[in-house]
Amino acid sequence: MQGALRLYARFIMPRPKSRAKDEHHVCRPDVDNLLKSVLDGLNGIVYDDDSQIVKLESDKVYEGLVGVPSVYVCVQSHTSRIGFAPH
Repeated sequence: MQGALRLYARFIMPRPKSRAKDEHHVCRPDVDNLLKSVLDGLNGIVYDDDSQIVKLESDKVYEGLVGVPSVYVCVQSHTSRIGFAPH
């Protein structure tokens, strides 16, 4: 991808039994460290350089009942009118 880009990342984290009712993962690893790994990993594959990212949105949540720890990433042109649709 070329030009200015925006990136959304949702990190799905394992849910410990002690956090059965919590929605957001509020402990380590920090979301900025997780994001750095994603941004660096996509360099040269999805975009030429992560300096192209001009808008960044991310969250860190617990997995659902049948969820698997994972990350969902959406990269779009900064001018795209299609919004991010995290679920």
